[in-house]
Amino acid sequence: MAYTTARMNTLVAKVVRVSDVGEPLVQLVDGFVQPGGVELAKLEPDVGDVVLFSDNEWTLGADADWHPHREVGVVQHVAGDRAVVATAHGQSTVAVPDGLHVKTGNTVEFDAREEVLGILAEEPVTPEPLRVDRSDDFDPSSLMEPLDPALSWEQFAGFETLRRDAQDVVAVQMRRDTRESLRRLGVRPIQGILFEGPPGTGKTMLAQIMAKEAGAAFYLVTAASLGGHLQGESEGRLEAVYNHAAGHDVAIVFVDEIDTLMKDRGSEDNYGTRLVHVFLTNMDGARKRPNVITIGTTNRAQDIDKALRRPGRFSRELHFERPDFDGRLAILTAPGHVTSDDLDYGRAANATEGWSAADLQSVWEHAGELAVQAGRTAIRNDHFLAGLDRARQRKAEQETEPS
Repeated sequence: MAYTTARMNTLVAKVVRVSDVGEPLVQLVDGFVQPGGVELAKLEPDVGDVVLFSDNEWTLGADADWHPHREVGVVQHVAGDRAVVATAHGQSTVAVPDGLHVKTGNTVEFDAREEVLGILAEEPVTPEPLRVDRSDDFDPSSLMEPLDPALSWEQFAGFETLRRDAQDVVAVQMRRDTRESLRRLGVRPIQGILFEGPPGTGKTMLAQIMAKEAGAAFYLVTAASLGGHLQGESEGRLEAVYNHAAGHDVAIVFVDEIDTLMKDRGSEDNYGTRLVHVFLTNMDGARKRPNVITIGTTNRAQDIDKALRRPGRFSRELHFERPDFDGRLAILTAPGHVTSDDLDYGRAANATEGWSAADLQSVWEHAGELAVQAGRTAIRNDHFLAGLDRARQRKAEQETEPS
């Protein structure tokens, strides 16, 4: 099949080496290697960065520029330098480069940069159909989580450094006015935050507190909520979530266990590969959705596609750990529980080394049940210590259960 190239006058390259004095060496897509020069050096690129040269100026690009995700569609309408293209996913509006004569009915190829790469055929060629469920009535607002108005920073006890980091993010990065102030300073606001750490360490709770304190809409995304039974369904739902979130002053798209959705594209997981492209497109498209912030949680950061951990995407990482003695004591003594006498918090903190915040919360759950069974209106020390014993027994049983 004939192929008419149509790349804009842009040179795409990847930095393969930076000398001791900061001079970059770049490789072009055809394999040719050349010096990047003084102007590129001013950008201070790192090895692996994708860079673009157009109109005698270097700029930083995205991984999608180096290995663009391509789609095929039929041109429905042309107006100036834009064309409406119908694909198996729906319709897209793409740019038409100078010198390329695109007409209605042409079959064209375009990429994640929404730019026509070339004309595949003058007459329509039906692409291989994707099995997309057109009857899917998915409502992205169904993933919006109502936030408890009682949520507060004080509830995230035992992790003082994490709490301060989160408070700094909320104060500057999660308010519309301060994000605009960053842009006026020439600083790009963060688009993504990665919460990394073992289960039960408070990742979801902290994200909800941050959203509540920032007055942000909160979307809870999981692998189950995206479906994925048919090809294209999960990607369409994820795109719909981002489109819906863009309607708020500030929105947080919280993706639980994000490593299950965004596998490294070095694997053979095609489902994960397609979803990675959706995340990349939305996180790189910050100008379209300037106030949507993605927070992902994982305890397997090494499994996440490397492109998503580069600056401009998940550029901020917060690391969660199991609390030490002082942290456990702070969690156990956090305000909110009704007690009738002095409780032996020190004994409980000593006996729970290696426990997560969720494990410690179970002590109060069992203690509360015992107090209610005894007809008490407050938790006494004997309830508290018995609750500790029950929590310890249940934890031991769970650890010996077959996975």
